[in-house]
Amino acid sequence: GNEGSYTFNGGAGDDLFNGGDGNDVLNGWTGADTMSGGAGDDIYVVDNSNDVIYEAVNDGNDVVISNASYSLGGNLENLTLTENSNIDGTGNNSDNRITGNGGNNKLNGGNGDDVVVGNAGTDTLIGASGNDILNGGGGDDSLIGHAGSDRFLYNTGSSFNTADVGEDIIADFNKTENDKIVLSKTTFDSLNSSTGFGFSVVAEFEVVTSDTAAATSDASIVYNSNNGKLFYNPDGSAAGFGGGGLFATLNNNAQLTANDFVLQS
Repeated sequence: GNEGSYTFNGGAGDDLFNGGDGNDVLNGWTGADTMSGGAGDDIYVVDNSNDVIYEAVNDGNDVVISNASYSLGGNLENLTLTENSNIDGTGNNSDNRITGNGGNNKLNGGNGDDVVVGNAGTDTLIGASGNDILNGGGGDDSLIGHAGSDRFLYNTGSSFNTADVGEDIIADFNKTENDKIVLSKTTFDSLNSSTGFGFSVVAEFEVVTSDTAAATSDASIVYNSNNGKLFYNPDGSAAGFGGGGLFATLNNNAQLTANDFVLQS
């Protein structure tokens, strides 16, 4: 191609595409393909883990869409897995956005400040180094921040539903690295605390020492410091959790306070 925006579709063999400048779509189809979009915001469609993509520094904000396990090469920013198979996605040294599919994925952001989103399925999300945002989506996911100031995000875009949130494991919440649990007030819609901080309404968060106490707490967000379980309790002191329930367990039983949370709209 040249400076225009083009769509390239391969065949059954091992294809070679060079998109040139412009916002191109390159789809290798079957085979181990080699693709280069050049400058511009390009979309690469991948169905083979051995597909090779070349991008130069500052050549645009590019997206790789894959129905096979795939690792981003250098200078690629975004990876989105498609369909429902159990495949994996891995980032690079850039600031990546890695998005899973409907299957059980292992998603690793690599170096950089990454956003890793699991979607449906029982996923493992790894931030690796950098200040990462991990959002497991639906399913019972494992969230591993590793080094950096990480954010464990709970935002489904709608009111809390256990099927949409899942019951996640936060494997390595680290207060000394300024990790935070981020709660959307759209999802946790009984919260009245101000956004951008922890709980400005002090009574909305409580630490207890048993699940029974959590189920009858007046607080909306309740943490059992004995087993690391974190509950949403929109019904307050009424028995049970009503429309809420367990949504995360901190494996290291971190001693959470209100300052370990950030609320967003």
